[in-house]
Amino acid sequence: MTTTSEKILLLLSSHRIHNRNSPLPLTTHQIFTLVKDSLSPRLNTEQVKQEVEETLIELESEGEVFAGAGNRYIVTPPMVLTAQGENIAGLRFRGDRSYLPFAHEVLETNTESNSIMLHPRVKKFYWAQERLHQVGIRLATVDENINTLPLPRLPLYSMLRSVWEEDPFTVRNWPDRKNIVYYQPSPRTLQQDRWRFPTRLCLKPQDILRLPTGNYLWFEKETFYELDPETALLALFYRDKEMGCPLKINWDSEIGQLNLQNIFLPGTYIRWLWNISQVIPEQYRVRYIAPINRPFVEAAFKKLGCELV
Repeated sequence: MTTTSEKILLLLSSHRIHNRNSPLPLTTHQIFTLVKDSLSPRLNTEQVKQEVEETLIELESEGEVFAGAGNRYIVTPPMVLTAQGENIAGLRFRGDRSYLPFAHEVLETNTESNSIMLHPRVKKFYWAQERLHQVGIRLATVDENINTLPLPRLPLYSMLRSVWEEDPFTVRNWPDRKNIVYYQPSPRTLQQDRWRFPTRLCLKPQDILRLPTGNYLWFEKETFYELDPETALLALFYRDKEMGCPLKINWDSEIGQLNLQNIFLPGTYIRWLWNISQVIPEQYRVRYIAPINRPFVEAAFKKLGCELV
């Protein structure tokens, strides 16, 4: 039975103009319209919308799709990630599914061409890399990818989206009666407890706010600027480091179990982690890390400024 994730990925991979190499984006509403009839008839319209939205968020975290402006989504370029640079065994395909049959063909896997698990006939990295390159697929290693992860930083002026015209503290009726919060790191606190309720008078330059709508704001020179989520989250981890309050992450290195419940990480880190880990059934946001990848996970969280406990 084809899952909702697979249906969406196949849809995004096939959404192309004739003779065009790159796929085109679709809005959330377009995706919902095109897949709704293939989902369970037991779901009503609102349930289908919710399932599509939740699936898109999960696919983004797994590095299968990119999210853009206007609730548009596009499938990521094809890529295969491996932990080893010498000998390779099982590989996992990510991204544009129109390339998946070619991956099986050039690697001579002798398995079904719709399987995202690839078992090359020759277990040599450079052999597989050259073969995949011939059909436009990138083979990357975990240690290569970790170098591309961004360091925590405060936003530059060029990263600020736009001025938030209305003072958020003058809005009386936020959705669901929620409140504005701002980020204040303190020792021995969970990430969710570092968000405090401010008053307009207590704000300082370079404070980071989160509105009840989920928007992030940056306060500078008595002006509010909108931040995209990735820039905002990198700024939060910079603030943790600046205040000497590293975020503690539950990590059992012996069994390779990483607990990310109630932890919000920058999207680049989440996608990287999801690529090198496996879900643990019935444990939400708890991932299994294979022994060969555990040093990379520890290095990534050190780069982010977290403390593994």
